[in-house]
This record gives sequence, C-alpha cells and structure tokens, in this order.
Amino acid sequence: MAHANARLNVHGRRLLVDRVRRQGWAVAHAAKAMGISRQCAHRWVARFDAEGQAGLSDRCSAPHSSPRRTAASVEDAVVAARREHRRGQDWIGLSSVSLLERSAGSCAATTCPTQPPVTNVVTEYS
Repeated sequence: MAHANARLNVHGRRLLVDRVRRQGWAVAHAAKAMGISRQCAHRWVARFDAEGQAGLSDRCSAPHSSPRRTAASVEDAVVAARREHRRGQDWIGLSSVSLLERSAGSCAATTCPTQPPVTNVVTEYS
C-alpha cells in the first residue's frame, strides 16, 4: 500500500507506463498529466523495463538488514524492567542498557553503544 501522500498507486503507475510505452507519450508530458516529477516518472518506467509488472507494485521500506539492532535478550530485559518498575526510557537510561547488553554478551565493555535505542525498544513494545 502506498503511503498517504503518494501521487501514484499501482493503477496510476500502470497508467503512466502505458502512456509512455504503448501510447508513445513523452515521459515529461505523462509526468505532468499525472502530477508527478519527471524524475519520478523515469524511475517508474525504468523499474517497469527492468522488472515488468512486478516492478510497479508497492515495496516494503524496511531495511534489508539492521546490523546494529539491539539484541533480543536486551530488548526483553528492557521491557521486563519497564513492566516491573512501571517507568519509562528516562529512568532506564544509558547505564542500565549498557549493563544489560554487557550481561547478555551482545557487546564488550569498550564496544557498547553510547546512545542505546531504549526509546525505540520502549516505543516498539508499548
């Protein structure tokens, strides 16, 4: 599903490609008619040329990998501490998460992050 401000959904992308490839419209004219930039129109046409109809579908915007993501054991410990003490990320803080990460073995004392993603963990599990 396209985000709320997207000018084109899957049907609009197919219409754009149809106008450019089958009807022979210039990309700039098709883009103007659809209310999008030429760059965006070229991107969709190129994606269609490379991948076919599948290239026009919505894609997930999540990263393919998150190598610095907080370990699951640390997330569980943060969530458990929050539930037990009924407090937020300000109380849990940097030192608590660093200790939890070290005890979980997810980082050495010198390689623990200086800004742990406690807010992300708390927000994700709230």
